[in-house]
Amino acid sequence: MKRKYEILKDQSITLNGHTMYRIKLLKGISGMSPGVLGGFIESEANLSQEGDCWVAEEAAVYGHSIVIENAWVGESAIIQGHSIIRGNCLITGSPIIINSEIKGDSIVRGEAIIENSVLQDCALVKGNAELYHANIFGRSIVKDFAIVTNVAIKGNACISGKVCIKKDLDYTVIKNFWSSGRIITYTRPNRMWRTGCFFGTGEELIKKAYNDYKGKGEQFKLLVEYVEKAYALKEG
Repeated sequence: MKRKYEILKDQSITLNGHTMYRIKLLKGISGMSPGVLGGFIESEANLSQEGDCWVAEEAAVYGHSIVIENAWVGESAIIQGHSIIRGNCLITGSPIIINSEIKGDSIVRGEAIIENSVLQDCALVKGNAELYHANIFGRSIVKDFAIVTNVAIKGNACISGKVCIKKDLDYTVIKNFWSSGRIITYTRPNRMWRTGCFFGTGEELIKKAYNDYKGKGEQFKLLVEYVEKAYALKEG
C-alpha cells in the first residue's frame, strides 16, 4: 500500500510536553495534490494512512488520539488524550477535544471544548460551547456559550444561548405538529425557547406566533403555559 503522507522531522511544535511534526501528503486525496503540507501529529499512530482522513493547516493531534476513515481536522484544532475522530466528521476552528469520540457526520466548529464526550450521527457543536461527559445524538446542536455536562442531548434538540445543562430535566424537545413541523427546544435553566431562527422567552415566542396568525398564537400560548406549568409541578 502506498503511504498517504510522511512526517517532516524538521518542522515541529511542542504542546503540553508533546512534540509533534508537520505532515506532507504523498498521494492525492479529497481534491488535494501530492506535496500539500498538513498539520501536526506526534506519530503515525495519530493519523491513519488509509482513507481520506487528514489533519490540515495548524491542527495538532497527539497522545493516544487518532484520526481515521474520512474525518477531517483543520485550522487550529487540538485533539489530545484518547480521542477518536472518525467517519465523515469535520472539525474546524480552534476547538479543544480531549478523551472524546467524534463520529458519523458530526461537525465541530469554533472554539468549543469537548472533554470525555461522544458526538455521533449528524451532531453539531459550534461557537464557544463546552461539553463535559456529554453525549450528543442525531441532529442535535449545542452552540453559542452553552455548557452541557453529564447529559445526553437527543431528539434533534438545539441547546443555545448562555445556559448550563446538567440533567435531563434541564431541557425538553417538542415537535411543532400543528404548523411547520419544526423542533422546539425549551431550556429550563434560562427559561428560553428555540425554534428555527427564533430564540427568546416564552412571552416573546407567543407574541411572534400571534403576529403570524391567531391560530398559531393560540397553539404556542397553550404550549408555553403547559410546559412551564409542568416544570413547576415537577420541581414543586
